[in-house]
Amino acid sequence: MRRRQGFTLVELMVAMALVVFIMAILSQAFVAATTSFRDLKAAGDLAERLRSVTTLMRRELAADHFEGKKRLSSAQFWNDGPPREGFFRLYQGGPSVDEGADPDGIHSFSALNHVLHFTIKVRGNQRSDFLSASVPPGSPLLTSPSFGSPDARYQDPSGTSYNYQWAEVIYFLRPALDSTGTQDNANGTLLYTLYRRQLLAVPDNSLISAPVPVTPAGQPNPYLEVSCKPDPNPNNTGNLYFNNPNALTMPARRFGMDPTSPTTNPAVLAGVPWAPLPRTPPFTSPATWPPTMGEENASYQTSDMLLTDVVSFNVRVLVEGGTDFVDLLDPTIQAWSNGNPAYPANPPGPQVFDTWSNAHDEVYDYSAWSQPGQVTSIPFWKNGKGPTIKALQITLRVWELKTEQTRQVTIVQAM
Repeated sequence: MRRRQGFTLVELMVAMALVVFIMAILSQAFVAATTSFRDLKAAGDLAERLRSVTTLMRRELAADHFEGKKRLSSAQFWNDGPPREGFFRLYQGGPSVDEGADPDGIHSFSALNHVLHFTIKVRGNQRSDFLSASVPPGSPLLTSPSFGSPDARYQDPSGTSYNYQWAEVIYFLRPALDSTGTQDNANGTLLYTLYRRQLLAVPDNSLISAPVPVTPAGQPNPYLEVSCKPDPNPNNTGNLYFNNPNALTMPARRFGMDPTSPTTNPAVLAGVPWAPLPRTPPFTSPATWPPTMGEENASYQTSDMLLTDVVSFNVRVLVEGGTDFVDLLDPTIQAWSNGNPAYPANPPGPQVFDTWSNAHDEVYDYSAWSQPGQVTSIPFWKNGKGPTIKALQITLRVWELKTEQTRQVTIVQAM
């Protein structure tokens, strides 16, 4: 019998077919594994980004917002009327969109016109317990002896960093624009960017050792990280007015509020933003389009970009006696309406929960804050009391480009 010297052509073809078949299976498995790894990594990266944002929000919402240890959730919060120092403001440009319920009957809501704006007061005596803002060398904020010992605030009078423990903070959305000024979208859904801005207050604006002139038009503003505006007092025209915690109780003094004269535009006293939120397309370039919550096109210049590709930023409140989180147009909230004409409920216009002010000075007067139906009226007030906010529910929904899916995180923060 003659011995075989090799494989037949049929055997080789069968072997090659088997190898190709096995390789096809392995390649598909490799592609599936790569896709799963990519999706898991994208989900993990997004979860980490969301965790960083929600951790920051939780910390600042849990901080002190008013004098002493006054809390929004306290049944005694309104006993003395509006707070003497600090404020808390939730702005909703309109009703949240109810997107329906899941199989468990839990409803999902979305919004693009919600803004959180409040003061924070950091406690502690360590250097890390002080907030910082960049100011020009030799600024009166650095050298003013009336602010107390520089060492007590870890203040270097010869530096460019101003330190204090009070600041106003604002979380807001802006359209995500590409290089042509067109708003980005995800399969037709418009995308936004979540920003945070921090502006430091001063201990007492009447104790600043020298007036600070307003920066001429066209020059960089060196006080973008400090809570200040051109002084509306005719006696101080051309100088900046720096906000202390008491001045910040007045809506007209805060960042982003209408800067025109209260004698010609009552919206100033009502605490109305410069323009509705959010802006509607088409957009021009970020350098030229008017900012909705900014001044001198500066809303981006010192703002922190917290989260990109945002689909929804929704804030809801839980009031004392309530059983669920609701927006400000809910009947349980509207029952407290004080008739401020800047925030009509019908038709549903912008709504604001604001701790407001009872202060008055040479320009602004909120002494009639409790009287209904005026632009200086506190938005929600009934029978000598405002609503007690027990907690906030904040929902962030973000588009994940790699997986082409949206992911959502919800936090609940006691107030």
